[in-house]
Amino acid sequence: MRLIVHAPATTSNLGSGFDTLGMALDMWNIYEVEESERNEFIVDGRYKEELESEEPDLFFFKRVENLSESFGITLPKIKVFVRVEIPPKRGLGSSATVALAVMEILEKFGGLNLREDEKIRFLVDLEGHPDNVVPAFLGGLMIVSCENDKIMYHRIPFPKKWKMVFFIPNFKISTEMARKILPNSYRREAVVSQMRRLGFLISGFYEENEELVRFGMEDFIHQKYRLKLEKRMLDLFNHVRKFNPISSFVSGSGSTIATIFPKNVTVPEIPGVEKVETGISDGVKVEVKQRQ
Repeated sequence: MRLIVHAPATTSNLGSGFDTLGMALDMWNIYEVEESERNEFIVDGRYKEELESEEPDLFFFKRVENLSESFGITLPKIKVFVRVEIPPKRGLGSSATVALAVMEILEKFGGLNLREDEKIRFLVDLEGHPDNVVPAFLGGLMIVSCENDKIMYHRIPFPKKWKMVFFIPNFKISTEMARKILPNSYRREAVVSQMRRLGFLISGFYEENEELVRFGMEDFIHQKYRLKLEKRMLDLFNHVRKFNPISSFVSGSGSTIATIFPKNVTVPEIPGVEKVETGISDGVKVEVKQRQ
């Protein structure tokens, strides 16, 4: 048997949607898995060297081993071939693709049989960021809540006349540092302003209203702190705003800056920064092929 998992990139936080909104993108890491005489992890793709420098095989197989033990599953030895087209540690959900691949391996090679709600719980527990893994699994633009052991989510329409444009620099931001830099508490005024903006942002998506989305994307909780982590990220953020997008925001923890533009607008390039225009994806795609 050969398992193929097409795991999408995600962008999360979306300005005022901190830890709440996430979107699956038409960018993919592709995992191909089959039984083998020994565990083997082979990396290819655009970001091969970046991923290989982090010893992904040790990280991947340790997760598979620990989860197999916790579920009481016996897995065969497997060869994993991954084509890496999502840049690691750039705020585009590359860690969620690992969680999706691990879950499908346990399902297809270990006989783990989970309902959809159990899969979502598995992914959230494994990856730790519901606004990443829920849209990566289910697709689209999602609002997600995970409180008191209860996960809720709802799909929000993303206007077909708009497109996502990402500016991906060649430096990384540590998710751990991006968490640590945030305050332990906030002024009431900041929280209330955030709540107002989020309401306008969601309404703007439903109504395809540029003014509402532009106003609603303003953040008071995380971006101004995270932009201080790296001056180059702040400079990039300020640069892309000069292009007059519908809105712009720090994707995940950074360093990527995400923007929304009308589809008919030509977006300028920035020297030394990768520009990616992409649509919204329907989430993970899984193929199982039997050996002939």
